[in-house]
Amino acid sequence: EIPINVLRSKGIKEKISSKEVIGKVVGKTTVSPKNNRGRKKGAKKWGNIEVAVLLDAVESVLPAGKEQWEKVSMQCYQNHKDWIRSGESCKNKFEKMAFMKRPTGTAEISINVILRSKGIK
Repeated sequence: EIPINVLRSKGIKEKISSKEVIGKVVGKTTVSPKNNRGRKKGAKKWGNIEVAVLLDAVESVLPAGKEQWEKVSMQCYQNHKDWIRSGESCKNKFEKMAFMKRPTGTAEISINVILRSKGIK
């Protein structure tokens, strides 16, 4: 249910369920359903081997545009047949590593991988 104070601010006096309100105009705004955020169902984590293959491909191609990132993805597929990543996914992962600050505690990504990606950048 929607809290009563939210409903009152929109000009409604009684409580109604959220399902009744979604898609309807309440006050001056249209109520929309909550966005589904997070990872897609069945998404795989980046393994150490995949990260190493990605860094090798980025080092050899040195991509600057969308087409070159797709080329990186294809090169990774040739080296690692289980590869299912798009060029955009490769770009996002590389930039995440390249612009990451040095971890102070225990890190999910090893410091050597971070330093290598910073060197390629």
